[in-house]
Amino acid sequence: MCLKPKMSRGVDEIHASHIKNGSPVLLENLTLLLQMTFAKGIVPSTFCVGDLSPIPKKRKTTNQCSSFRPITVSTSLCMLYELLFIKELEEKWCMPLHQFGFQHDIGCVDALVVVANSLLDASCIGSSLALVSHDVRHVFNSLIHPFMLIRAVKRGVNPAILRPQRDRYAKLRVHLKMPQAK
Repeated sequence: MCLKPKMSRGVDEIHASHIKNGSPVLLENLTLLLQMTFAKGIVPSTFCVGDLSPIPKKRKTTNQCSSFRPITVSTSLCMLYELLFIKELEEKWCMPLHQFGFQHDIGCVDALVVVANSLLDASCIGSSLALVSHDVRHVFNSLIHPFMLIRAVKRGVNPAILRPQRDRYAKLRVHLKMPQAK
């Protein structure tokens, strides 16, 4: 679990290297801040703000909103909080073996190998094979966060761990950063 060294600075202008190379006093205070966040169930307001930049998609005209991919950069402290939150969830939330999305060290290539092997196996025994895929491009736009949190509790996640995230969802805000004209 670590912050990416090339991660962009967020609205707080703190870079991951500031945290990684910080003094023991800084790290001790960050630890206390994060412990208090989980204990009280309230996140600092800076954890709820991000810089949203519209990035043009390749080979698309820039006169339509759908021609841009929104990228949001959170603060480094928020990313640190999220890493701890995700680590806690992963300990309780077992992903099925056939799940390829949202997994560490598993991606499209792994999924393609499984599909290719399944097709080969079916062909060798003269059997038919049904393949079902799901397009999740808009899943985060339609995800209802309170229901996700309820489901996490049903799966055995400690509700105290979820309280700061519920607080964060209620306070999320973005600053739109428009690209500079050339």
